[in-house]
Amino acid sequence: IETGYLDHVIEVFDKLGYQIIYNGSDAEWDVLWSHEYPFVRNFLPQLRPYQRVNKFPGSGFITNKVNLATSQLKHIPQAFSLPTEKEQFL
Repeated sequence: IETGYLDHVIEVFDKLGYQIIYNGSDAEWDVLWSHEYPFVRNFLPQLRPYQRVNKFPGSGFITNKVNLATSQLKHIPQAFSLPTEKEQFL
C-alpha cells in the first residue's frame, strides 16, 4: 500500500507505540487514520467509545475546495465552473 503522503503521521504513531493494521483486518484498533472518507453505512454505530477517527461526518463540505467555492456563502469568494459558467464569470 502506498503511504508516502502519510509518512509523518505513521512516524508519530510509531513513536507512540501504535501498530499499523491495514484494511481488511479483524484486529481491534484504537485510531483510524483515513485519507478517504471512512463513513460508510453502519460504520458510526459500530464505533466503540475508545476508538477515534481523523475525520467527522460532513467534513468534506468544509475541506473540499469545490464545495466551498460553490457554496455561495458570504465569507467565501465567488467561484465559477469554467467553461460552463463563463457568462456569469464575465
